[in-house]
Amino acid sequence: QDQWPFLYDTTKSIDLWKDQVESVHMYPGSFLLQKKPAHDDFVASLPPSSGVVDSWEAMWAAIQLHPGTTVTVKNKLWGSLFTEANMHSIVQEFVHLYEAGGQTDDPPGCAFTPAPVCTATVVNSAQMNSITGVHVYQDALYVEAAAKAPIISAVRKGDTWIPYR
Repeated sequence: QDQWPFLYDTTKSIDLWKDQVESVHMYPGSFLLQKKPAHDDFVASLPPSSGVVDSWEAMWAAIQLHPGTTVTVKNKLWGSLFTEANMHSIVQEFVHLYEAGGQTDDPPGCAFTPAPVCTATVVNSAQMNSITGVHVYQDALYVEAAAKAPIISAVRKGDTWIPYR
């Protein structure tokens, strides 16, 4: 919940700069903004569509009914999704993408040590288990319904840094 004030504050900035915003992308633990112009058709890379809905209630039902697909949310009455009010509503719907249920580590306790071998894994919230990404455009929102609960972890293997060139 520490990140929530930041997320809500971004809605004001997105509204102020909406003419320069191509899209907003929400993933578990990550919030990204794509400035105009986009250089690719990101929507075409999403999983197949399960259809278009026009309300949050219908979206949540479709996410549960169609795992592994993209649920499109469009409602002409909402206007631009980049207004502060609409972005605030969107953040409110998906805020639990930023609220993990804790962390486990293997071997136990290694995450807080310099141990050369360690895997720290996020304990997903229910929303993290059912949604892998939310993509907001001016007139539509695309929600990637998880085919299965994702595993979000950081893996440390060894104590020698390998330089990359």
